[in-house]
Amino acid sequence: MEEGTFWIIMAVTGIVITIICIAGAVIVRYQYKKLNYLTVTVNGGVSLNDKTSGVSQKLVAYNDGLQPTVFSLNKAVKYRIFLKCIGYNCEYSANITSSVMVGRECVSSEEVISIEDRKLSRQHCRFILYDNGEIYLKDLNSTNHTFLNDWKISCETKIQNGDVIRIGSYSYEYRCEQS
Repeated sequence: MEEGTFWIIMAVTGIVITIICIAGAVIVRYQYKKLNYLTVTVNGGVSLNDKTSGVSQKLVAYNDGLQPTVFSLNKAVKYRIFLKCIGYNCEYSANITSSVMVGRECVSSEEVISIEDRKLSRQHCRFILYDNGEIYLKDLNSTNHTFLNDWKISCETKIQNGDVIRIGSYSYEYRCEQS
């Protein structure tokens, strides 16, 4: 077999596998209409995320890019984050199953915390929950930036209970509880 033919066959095989994976994802999405979104990644497999029930399920993971390994569907642990305004009597909270966006006039398919504050961007920052239970804070290129314990953050930064977040005009004490 010529070397050129071999690479053409490999490319076609890769395309066929991708099409099968996407077709399977569409079928799964059809069968699970209550799910908010379906994530398909090339090397991470297929995962389903249901914001309402807190289910985050990894369906298929690829060991070597070709051989799928099917995992059982287990319910994810649920968390709730709280932002207590320092110096004022207000608190915001949201369930977090994958991420929570914070901003002024947030419109998103994910969980949101909307805060009326002129100095807050519409999509100011995001809390991201990883599979290991750690939560990170990320600035979304906001005009007035996001500060964690008085440090301006420019990338995803791990956050812990008791940390102080300054966004817009106010500072908030962060807390997360497993529910």
